[in-house]
Amino acid sequence: MKKLIVHQPIRALLRQGLYPEALQASTSTSPLNPFLTNQTYALFLKSGHRLDPFLASAVISQFAKLGLFYHALQFLNDTPDPDTVSYNALIAGLARSGRPGPVFDLFDRLRHVGLRPDAFTLSSLVKACDGLEENEIAHGVCLRLGLGYGGFVVSGLVENYMRNGAVGSAEKCFRECLVVDNVVWTAMVSGYVWSCEFEKGREVFAEMRGLGLELNEFSLTAVLGALFDEKEGEQVHGVGVKMGFLWGCSVHLSNAIMNMYSRCGNQQNAAKVFDEITDPDVVSWTERIGAASDGVEALELFKILHSGDVKVNEYTIINVLSAIVGLGMLNPGKQIQALCQKLGYLRVVSVGNVLISMYGKCEQIGDARSIFDDMLCRDSVSWNSLIAGYSENGLVTQALEPS
Repeated sequence: MKKLIVHQPIRALLRQGLYPEALQASTSTSPLNPFLTNQTYALFLKSGHRLDPFLASAVISQFAKLGLFYHALQFLNDTPDPDTVSYNALIAGLARSGRPGPVFDLFDRLRHVGLRPDAFTLSSLVKACDGLEENEIAHGVCLRLGLGYGGFVVSGLVENYMRNGAVGSAEKCFRECLVVDNVVWTAMVSGYVWSCEFEKGREVFAEMRGLGLELNEFSLTAVLGALFDEKEGEQVHGVGVKMGFLWGCSVHLSNAIMNMYSRCGNQQNAAKVFDEITDPDVVSWTERIGAASDGVEALELFKILHSGDVKVNEYTIINVLSAIVGLGMLNPGKQIQALCQKLGYLRVVSVGNVLISMYGKCEQIGDARSIFDDMLCRDSVSWNSLIAGYSENGLVTQALEPS
């Protein structure tokens, strides 16, 4: 049998007979040690204690947050009279991990034992939905329980409908919402941007301001995706400055402002926003590389990023490769291709496409064709990139028949 090794604070609680406190403390260690918690729980049971819903919820929540669902479920099953909060702790964790099947199963079990779901249960149920059918089922359940009109539930339903292309269903859900708050309005603005309904997104944001709803970094970030006029973008930028969201306070808003300026062709302003971020993340660096004045600057920025603690992603790779033009930049391009191979990004279609384009612009059409031939999946951009490469290198016949 393994020897019980406990932290000093937990040992002290056990010596004082404070078994519930010791059990809860065992889930607060960093990192969480399931063996320590199980051993503490064994002493807890041996002392004659039983899990009450409050303690069970705390323990379940800690395990669920870390994705240790087997342990979380064990504690739920061991609780004599779990309440809705106990179930919510596990349902929320499963929803965060994107597991709709187990979430729906646990939701059915909650109702089967006679408990009533609350707004938090339904919010997690909606969050777990991946496909349109699941979202429609969750929506119906919310309506039958009379909880389908609250802000957090509706915002989740709207996001899911928009993500699955059901704009009409999202609009209906939005119109039927009984709560007027910035969460729902922001979800609708974001949804219209996802669906490329930019004018509608701007209109909902204007309605939001007209109703006097509080603006926050999320609503400002959402509407920035719908702006293609730099003057409008500057106004939102000014609101962000006035409300104190910038200069490192909200990196995702700063990233959205950078993207807006780059989209409007003002790379200089995008670079200025980047310089104001105290701790840029990979999105910040990706946007800054995309706003580089030329390939040389883009490569220098990429080297700085790659030498630090922030990990690059496929979008960073795409932005730096897009800036590489001419034979003089061929070797750095090949080095980045090697990095793609190491990181597994050559399987990403968009990365393959930009490599084809890069080799075409570097007058290495043979390498471009090799990348094309090695791609497991191709899309229309893959073909267009290869055709453009042949044309740019004066190979008109191959451009017409790149088979």
